[in-house]
Amino acid sequence: MALREILSKLSSFTIFDYEYVEKTKLLAEKLRDELESMNLEYARFVYPVAAPSWSWYLEADGEEIRSLPAGLSSGSYEGPPKVVEIGLDAPPEGTLAYVSGSGTEIMTPSFSSGAALAVSEADAARLKESERVKWRLKVRTIETFGEAYLVGNLDKPKRAVVAHYDSLWAGAVDNSSGVVAALRLLTYVNLDELLFIFIGFSEINMIEKEYWLPSFKSVTKAYSEVLAGVEEVVVLDCLGTGHAGWIADEEYLEAYSPFGRERLAVYGTPVELMKSYYHGTNDTPDKVLGSALLKDIKAVEKRLAQG
Repeated sequence: MALREILSKLSSFTIFDYEYVEKTKLLAEKLRDELESMNLEYARFVYPVAAPSWSWYLEADGEEIRSLPAGLSSGSYEGPPKVVEIGLDAPPEGTLAYVSGSGTEIMTPSFSSGAALAVSEADAARLKESERVKWRLKVRTIETFGEAYLVGNLDKPKRAVVAHYDSLWAGAVDNSSGVVAALRLLTYVNLDELLFIFIGFSEINMIEKEYWLPSFKSVTKAYSEVLAGVEEVVVLDCLGTGHAGWIADEEYLEAYSPFGRERLAVYGTPVELMKSYYHGTNDTPDKVLGSALLKDIKAVEKRLAQG
């Protein structure tokens, strides 16, 4: 199947169509279908997950405003609007947050441990002029399970290649691009010394305060003996942008730290260069450039072929 077709297949869901839990499980099915269609043998590992199920609304002077959840706890507010601009940090509890430069799109770079909603920059301007806003966020924690799929040498791999397949909102760049690249590499690399690991529920798993770590921790703990001898862990996250390469962004190093920071080799796009769509409603397939994705795959292939 062509790269563009697989990319669209993995990034055709939005928060307005599917909840995070449902979407991640559907993505697991699609990934499994792809592996089976490629006649690849894989191991499936199941681990506990606590994921949010959101319901919310936002009104300004009686008019409904488009928004997304940006908090992991329930809460409500009625009164003068409290609108804040955020960068990559989590919004303060009880606020309506926006990312500058997002226009009519909504970004949720990080989540508050309390109640908060995210809005577009355009709606933030409207909200600031409102006399009174009313909003509510209800968060229900769903205890379920995540799935990791492992392909290749499960005995003594020299390198591990990691890509998370879950996403927030559309998720074309983050991280359908990394999954597509890994699937393409699986068609022609030598798996004798490689182990590919696809992981779900990496964006949000509320078992721990650092909600981006538990799923990775579950996998690394379960396969600690296999991963102990791995010389390098190659991470594929946010490819095909035209700005991807071997990077050392703290955001990536922290997120994948359960694999061992000292042996991480991250191929991705610096978050600063994705500010207009990172964890946003417009992280859509058009953001992934076909020629750039092929170039990225070649760069990773070259790394994996090194002795």
